[in-house]
Amino acid sequence: MNKFFLKLFIASLSFVIIIGCGCDEIQSPYKRITDGPDTNKPGKIIRKVFVEDYTGYRCGNCPKAGDEVVRMANLYDTNIVVLALHSGATFAKPFGVKYKQDFRTDEGEQLFKDFIGNAGQPNGMVNRAVFEGQRVVGYTGWDSKYLSEKDKIPQAWIDIKTELNTTTNDLKVTATVTALEGLKPNTTLALYLVEDSVFYWQTDYRIKPPADDNIEIYHRHVMRGSIGNTGAYGESLSAQAINKGAKITKIQSVNLTDNNKFLFLPNAKHCGVIAIVSDPDTREVLQVQEVHVK
Repeated sequence: MNKFFLKLFIASLSFVIIIGCGCDEIQSPYKRITDGPDTNKPGKIIRKVFVEDYTGYRCGNCPKAGDEVVRMANLYDTNIVVLALHSGATFAKPFGVKYKQDFRTDEGEQLFKDFIGNAGQPNGMVNRAVFEGQRVVGYTGWDSKYLSEKDKIPQAWIDIKTELNTTTNDLKVTATVTALEGLKPNTTLALYLVEDSVFYWQTDYRIKPPADDNIEIYHRHVMRGSIGNTGAYGESLSAQAINKGAKITKIQSVNLTDNNKFLFLPNAKHCGVIAIVSDPDTREVLQVQEVHVK
């Protein structure tokens, strides 16, 4: 093995070791307060931040964005929740011999169409908020936008309980939303299934010839679809305004072996549930929570 390929092999192995861990279970307490950019302490409820990475396994520039959200997740711990959506026909549509498996979802395609569109990938959103007139944010801006969002007053809190029937593979999710401030009528709750450590091909333009830029990696935070039949934006919590202090519980379920829903079946051991509460008018995410499937 010549020196070039030896270095490439070592770098690739290190990359897999770094990102190849499973979807770690988030331990209690979920309520945290930060007194610095990388310090978490148990305390009062904070506003967690939702980062959406719109990507594609045939997007050669997208691994740089993936590395950035992994870095942020390691730095900010459970204060940040990440979702990677393989979406669009340009970079996420199956093609050729290697890219046969379709990672796209109906919900991801709807969100891509509504928010990203011609902006393409790699791009994303932070709490689906608008910054200086723009909702779509390039990956180099995710960190600064996170820092501005995390200090906002939390308007809601979400507690999630998951129950997996290992015989039928039915996953039941119970989400309880507590209004920390008054919430608008039809404030929405969306539940997404996310899978970590999906080993598959990825194009990475950082790899230079003569090596092949198509490599197999562990894809992180992969969107697998909504839970229940509530679609990309979720369901209304209440048709009426929600008073401060009120608690509303919603229950949804999904079968993890449903071939009609999943183009390839998720591995429950690597799955989690993401819940987001959103403003019904602006779509801004008011609170987000993530737990591992148990």
